[in-house]
Amino acid sequence: MVQRWNKKGRRWALNEIREKTKFHLLAYEFLGNLKNPEDRSLIEKLLSDENFSQYLSISSTKSTKADKRVYLLSRCISSSYTRLLAEQILANWDGRPAAYSQPSYRQPLYYLGKVEGTVSLPKTDNPEEAALWIYLVPTSIPEDQWYKKPPVQYLVTNFKDYTLRKLDVDFTEKIPFTIAAVTPGQYRIKAVLDKTKPLSKSSDTIYLTRPGDYQSIDSTIITVEAGKTVGNIIIDCTHKVTNATD
Repeated sequence: MVQRWNKKGRRWALNEIREKTKFHLLAYEFLGNLKNPEDRSLIEKLLSDENFSQYLSISSTKSTKADKRVYLLSRCISSSYTRLLAEQILANWDGRPAAYSQPSYRQPLYYLGKVEGTVSLPKTDNPEEAALWIYLVPTSIPEDQWYKKPPVQYLVTNFKDYTLRKLDVDFTEKIPFTIAAVTPGQYRIKAVLDKTKPLSKSSDTIYLTRPGDYQSIDSTIITVEAGKTVGNIIIDCTHKVTNATD
């Protein structure tokens, strides 16, 4: 009877994935539990999913001068829930330890990599009036044409989104960042700080610099390996854009 139900469940799962219903991610988990070798390639395809989520990590402490909370910007984060879910499914399939019950950018990676570092931004009187973009540009794309093909793996943060939530966030000129669930390969890192209104949105695919913005000009090549973190990256995004074609 268990075999019959599993067979029926597999037909259901394959149909959910084919139709991409609202339950299709649950269907992948079901296939991962069955461990049918024919289904593994379906799960591995999720490792290259192109939907990334962007958010800030904000910590809070109590001010000594007044009885109120002070919010501190601690990290900008970009990750793919679908890619991390595939990591978990495959880790369980292969008998590897999965430290988190739900996908998290902090979870151990085995099939993808992670990029972490710090970006330096220009000092400004209104830092919340800005949007930060960090791109991982494959080295197969010429350095001076980084913007012609929107990178799949990137980070974007519109700081004003957080001030609108009535949080008195303490912004700093040096911000740690994490881009999780990165496809192994070689990349250049490009950072852009949008300071010209109207500001870009987190839902935009790519942002092209305009005079008045800031960007990085160094082009360090990094190599991302499966199961490893490329860390301690320093990005200097303090170079002012004077030409629209920079």
